Amino acid sequence: MLSRAIQVRAVPPTPGGVARLICVGAVVAAVAACELPGAGKRSDVGPDGAPTGPASATVAIGGADYGTPTVPAGSVITVVNNDLVSHTLTGDGFSSGELAPGASSTVAAPRGPGEYRIFCDVHPQMAGVLRVV
Repeated sequence: MLSRAIQVRAVPPTPGGVARLICVGAVVAAVAACELPGAGKRSDVGPDGAPTGPASATVAIGGADYGTPTVPAGSVITVVNNDLVSHTLTGDGFSSGELAPGASSTVAAPRGPGEYRIFCDVHPQMAGVLRVV
């Protein structure tokens, strides 16, 4: 078995090297001190990834129809599939995911008032309008 000796020697720091090390340490400490509890977390998404919001609404899918649901801006929408086949409630920036018959899911309503096109990913001809007030 071969063994090698490794020689370690201390290298005296250069004058500029110490200043850089201190500067880098100060920057790291400052960034760490600025980290606030909850910083970078979205307030509209809970710890389990489900949307949270100031109010709630329900959209029931039945007979391949959404109706014309009206919901509060930024609310949590519970989507319930009352039909006999799978559907989604999909819009610009949100989707319930595919819901089997009888299943439900939650999505966050858009924050701005207006009318938003909604549709089913499974049945592209199934479309409607979500009114956000």
